[in-house]
Amino acid sequence: MPVAFVIPCLNEEQYLTTAAASLGFGERAAVRADEDVHLILVDNGSTDGTLALMSEIAASSRPRTVHVVSEPERGFVPPRRRGVALAAEMAAGKGIPADRLLILQADADTVYWPDYAQWMWDRLEGKGGLLLEGALRRSKNFDADHAGYRALERLVDEGYECDAVEDADDVVVDDKACGYLLADYLSWGGHFREYDAVGSEIHAETTRMFIRGHLRHGVEKLRVNPAQATASRRRIIEDPALHFATKGFPREAAWIARWRERHPYTRSVDEFARDSDHPEVREACFYRRAHEIALFELLPSLVARTAGSDLHGRARARVKQLLSLFPDFAADELSAAPGHAIIAILNMIETRPDLFL
Repeated sequence: MPVAFVIPCLNEEQYLTTAAASLGFGERAAVRADEDVHLILVDNGSTDGTLALMSEIAASSRPRTVHVVSEPERGFVPPRRRGVALAAEMAAGKGIPADRLLILQADADTVYWPDYAQWMWDRLEGKGGLLLEGALRRSKNFDADHAGYRALERLVDEGYECDAVEDADDVVVDDKACGYLLADYLSWGGHFREYDAVGSEIHAETTRMFIRGHLRHGVEKLRVNPAQATASRRRIIEDPALHFATKGFPREAAWIARWRERHPYTRSVDEFARDSDHPEVREACFYRRAHEIALFELLPSLVARTAGSDLHGRARARVKQLLSLFPDFAADELSAAPGHAIIAILNMIETRPDLFL
């Protein structure tokens, strides 16, 4: 089972030890990783003790292999790309064929449950052309400590009917819990950077890579529910209104700046959840519903239409109306710049809010 976990790190001293231990590496690992499982840690310019901690994890994991490398170019794409490149070098040195090495993307603030890698490997069933996505679970401690926030999420999500597509048709990929064969990654073109019209970088790098692979190579996405992980809730703690409004989707810096200009005061998680009549909370609730429609109904319908699928024919009336506002993209056009389509869809929340009410 040749597997390489790739974790990009920027000031992750507080979290990295726990994440590595959950994968079977470091002194705190309850169960050691299989010898064929490798951990690749990519420092992206940390200014805390992350880099030193990486070396400690590597030293305490022998004979299991931990690779430590630095990527000076900041951002989400460069360290992920560097990590996969190092995995390719490692595979070549060990004589592992590219179509036998499973790359598993991971994050330093996430705890992976037992047998995570095994479940992902087994789901491949020896086939290529697949992007695997594990299941992210909520922290029970967070929900218990911030019951009001969780209740507000349920109120908005369950009180609004969203015809989200089936897992097989969903195109949004969680960057911290997914995997693919190295050979597939190379054929898809890997992670790549895109920028919007004002020069703000478009994120969701694995979602964009999947859309490209799907349109050019017929890549399919498979949910692997037994492969579970629990992500830190630190993003909610840092800015509960923003995280609530976007459903955790990584919006571009220019949009975040506009949001924070309108909402300069960031309250605590519990304060945010308590004040449901505050304009900021009401706007966050609208944006949460709108992001759900845009990302989990409209975007997959647009991709399906471009691929020649009839998914858009099954879309409900609201999404068909939204879809009619977009030109028919050629597959090559959309796959070359999927981020631009994502931004165009998300920008409609501002330009046509009436269609998201």
